[in-house]
Amino acid sequence: LHLAKAGLKPSGHKTGEDPAADASFVVPDETRLIGLIKATHIFHNISLEDIALMVKHSQLRTYPSDRVVVQAGEAGNEIFLVLEGLLYSGNSRMQANDLSKAYRPGDLFDPMASMLGNVHKTTIKTRTPSLICEISNAGIQALFNANPDILTKVARNLTEQMTNNGIIWDEEKYQAMVVQMKQDRKSTRL
Repeated sequence: LHLAKAGLKPSGHKTGEDPAADASFVVPDETRLIGLIKATHIFHNISLEDIALMVKHSQLRTYPSDRVVVQAGEAGNEIFLVLEGLLYSGNSRMQANDLSKAYRPGDLFDPMASMLGNVHKTTIKTRTPSLICEISNAGIQALFNANPDILTKVARNLTEQMTNNGIIWDEEKYQAMVVQMKQDRKSTRL
């Protein structure tokens, strides 16, 4: 279990033609993918039916090791969920003893960029072959259109997560984030 969480598995026959096949990824079906998204902190209190709306606007992508998934400065057009593999943020190669900037299966990376219509602040690269679920802004829009109360739930979950990471959020900052999220959704519809 620990090796799987770290994105490691026994070596198999590698052809070099298909990173997913070479890495022996287990591609989740739609039901499993919905459960994996719901298990994340920002979507934990959203119904399975609502998350299914987002999944319709998602794609699974495979990346070989040492590939850029997100470049710092790119527009946040998707939310990324690591399904398999190990990724890291920053400009330099991750050191073996520095896992503080690592992303493992079950981690979302930089959801604020997509939710707020911002750019990504850091470059995210794969350390191992990786399977990633990319949820487009259209999926997020479908989720929020289905039930406008979901936007405030997700915003609250984001502020809780940021507070857990040491960033202080007061009610004024929370309300500003909700307004920005609503504005980003309006501009996405145009």
